Amino acid sequence: MHTRVIKRGLALLLLCAVLLSLSACGKTVGSYRVLKTFGEESFSIGYRLDDQVAVYVDAALRVLSADGTVHKLALEWLGADDTTIEADADALDAVGSVPRRTLIVGVSESCFPMSYADGDGFAGFDVALAQAVCERLGWQAQFQAVARNDVYVQLTSGNVDCVWGGMPLDDVNRDENGNLKPQSQQIAVSESYLKNEILLVTRADTRYSSTGRLRGETVMLDSGPQYMEALESDARLLERFGRVERVNGGAQQCFEALRMGDCAAIVTDSVALAYYTK
Repeated sequence: MHTRVIKRGLALLLLCAVLLSLSACGKTVGSYRVLKTFGEESFSIGYRLDDQVAVYVDAALRVLSADGTVHKLALEWLGADDTTIEADADALDAVGSVPRRTLIVGVSESCFPMSYADGDGFAGFDVALAQAVCERLGWQAQFQAVARNDVYVQLTSGNVDCVWGGMPLDDVNRDENGNLKPQSQQIAVSESYLKNEILLVTRADTRYSSTGRLRGETVMLDSGPQYMEALESDARLLERFGRVERVNGGAQQCFEALRMGDCAAIVTDSVALAYYTK
């Protein structure tokens, strides 16, 4: 009886070891492996409080969702349509006459493939969608680079009419200390239209099958503050790396460096990973 109990205990320990080893291997997505998910954020559109622009843009988005434009752009830029924009073919009829205007859209320069600098202009899913919205409304679209930590000032000062491209706006109405900004100056944030995760990614064909194997290795990430904040949220993981290199080329430079073997892993977005595995 005693021997049987010991054998059963050893079998259970072996099973636990196998399960732990499998969980440490991460999830394979195409030719890449996700070793860790740091957290989730939501892409939304920011407006000045009570600005009628939000009503027109929301209605146009619903129409574009109904006619398949959103779906087509999502497949083109993201490889799949995980957007959550409600479809309503009659949404613009409900808002009445739409006045002519130029819409100044604040976008990120380095949130590939949502929005990014492309030569003298900008490109990406959000940029293409904003252009489609303006075409449907009979507006002119004008894009302007906006830093993530400058969204509130750019909107409330009137420098841009909305902030759209690649912008998670979950905490935009809070100051650097986490306190809610004055009610009279808060901005309005649309419902989320797409979820995004910040990930630690490596190539699936390398020996880096777990975070433990990254000890002493180089990890590359975009210079945006959210990526470093994600790494710093796991101090034990951060201590394992031999070098953390921040670059200005966004996800494009990170994935290229990973492909060339210039780093062992990158901190990137799930939307960028979807683009490179579509």
